[in-house]
This record gives sequence, structure tokens and C-alpha cells, in this order.
Amino acid sequence: MTYIVDAGCKTPIQSVSFLSRLNTAIAKRKQRNVLCGLSSDALNDIGLSRAEVNKECAKTFFSDLIS
Repeated sequence: MTYIVDAGCKTPIQSVSFLSRLNTAIAKRKQRNVLCGLSSDALNDIGLSRAEVNKECAKTFFSDLIS
């Protein structure tokens, strides 16, 4: 009897890992959107400058999926 094995088949663990990264990327995007909407006074309260916020908000959704 011959068995054919697909070595390229993803295991459920790898799929969960992708879903986890996807959920994390979505959560980060939501947090960045809120961060971008904060006033300068609110940013000062949490110790961030507008330049730091702009740098963080410039990151893409897909950069979170890759890292």
C-alpha cells in the first residue's frame, strides 16, 4: 500500500499562530488609532511626544503580521 504525504500541509498549530498574529495586529491598529487621536495634553500626561506618536502611527498593519 502507498501513502502520499503532503509535507507542505500546515498543522493546526501554525494556523493558530497566524490567527494569533492577526488578532494582535488588529488590536495594535485599534490602539494606534486611539493614540493618534489624543490631544497634546493627553500625550504629555502619558509621557509621549507628538513625534513619537506619529512614528508609531506610521507603521502599517502588515508590518505587525510579519514581526
